[in-house]
Amino acid sequence: MQVTGKFTIDCSRCGKTYDYTPEKVNFVPTEKKDGAQCYVWNEVFNCVVCSNHIEIKYEVC
Repeated sequence: MQVTGKFTIDCSRCGKTYDYTPEKVNFVPTEKKDGAQCYVWNEVFNCVVCSNHIEIKYEVC
């Protein structure tokens, strides 16, 4: 799966933004659902400003 453009994620606590370019986003193939190949991207980190736990899960089928 190829990503174009950019994702911008913001911390819900302090508003710090994080930009994800296609080079930083890695979709991994998962099991098929209803015959369609699915891909998932997981990212887990703590905000560098306020240490808020941030978890991103994006699934495309």
